[in-house]
Amino acid sequence: MTQFSSLVDVLQENARQYPEQVIFRFLEDGEKEVGSLNFRELDEKAKTIAAHLQKQGAQGKKALLVYPYPAGLDFIAAFMGCLYAGVVAVTDNPPHNEEGFIKLGDRIQSSESSFFLSTAEFLETLKQALTQLGGVPAWVQQLKTVGTDSISSKLSHKWVQPAIQENDIAFLQYTSGSTGIPKGVKVSHGNLVHNTDVIADCFELTPENKSLFWLPLYHDMGLIGGVLTPLKHRVETFLMSPVSFIQKPSRWVQAISKFQINISGSANFAFDLLCKRVTPEQCKSLNLSSW
Repeated sequence: MTQFSSLVDVLQENARQYPEQVIFRFLEDGEKEVGSLNFRELDEKAKTIAAHLQKQGAQGKKALLVYPYPAGLDFIAAFMGCLYAGVVAVTDNPPHNEEGFIKLGDRIQSSESSFFLSTAEFLETLKQALTQLGGVPAWVQQLKTVGTDSISSKLSHKWVQPAIQENDIAFLQYTSGSTGIPKGVKVSHGNLVHNTDVIADCFELTPENKSLFWLPLYHDMGLIGGVLTPLKHRVETFLMSPVSFIQKPSRWVQAISKFQINISGSANFAFDLLCKRVTPEQCKSLNLSSW
């Protein structure tokens, strides 16, 4: 395999050699394609976001990424934009209640994030929710918020490529917190490149494969398995919201059948849910031979 020091180098190389290859497709409700990104478009969006962050003095600092479902493509662009800017990405799920906001505040303080990235619309939604809960807490006031989907694409040419080393920190990977307070692990650029190569080797991935993931992109399996490994190894990937799967589990296997997916996975509970919720009649229409 070609040696790269970071996924920034990987995406730029893929954008040069395979600019029009679609790498990510998003399925609305897990069924209908409503958006896609090829390598050229993703590289351009990453540069645009990175240039804005660099202009704000974010290089070397940490940025929290919180994107609502189903903003999968916006999240991917923002994550790569952080890497392109030399910013340490920190991921978290969108809060839905007071407890969620408390956990979000804990994540911001423990990670020492200086920037908060999301869609412009969701940032406004968060502000309104905080107001209803009793006001804007101190941890919000110290952050610089960035609506990544509202940044002018004209900024992309002002991007300055940072001198990224393999041992530089790419992002903080937090544990789920299911057995205690979530802990953040420092993951380097070299870690990411190596991890995606190991996964690709184990699954014998090639650019002829297709993958499908509905797992949350803010956590390990969804992010590294569902986004970064396909990006590194040019595996066309279909994405759907976790909410779409939970609402109707059959959407997962129906999409695998429809698009003849080779790689798709999840935790045990999802397979249990399939067995309970997918009917024998629905099974008759499935062709899972590609999986």
